[in-house]
Amino acid sequence: MSDVALKVLRVLIYTEHGGELSAKAITQIIDEDEYDVEEVVENWLEFLQQQRVGGETRYSFYHSSFRLWLAEQISNL
Repeated sequence: MSDVALKVLRVLIYTEHGGELSAKAITQIIDEDEYDVEEVVENWLEFLQQQRVGGETRYSFYHSSFRLWLAEQISNL
């Protein structure tokens, strides 16, 4: 898993309320290229819920139990 992917997943896992962030917001938090962040989000879409808010798409993990499991897996890296 790439460094950018780990950063994106960590942001989605540890953000208050389990995510609900746009790709642009994630980009600003981790200081990475927006294209790279969007690519990671695209690869994880089957696990993410998308919500349109104010003209932008926000992402969060679809299941909180999966988010918690993933947090445990990532903490072991």
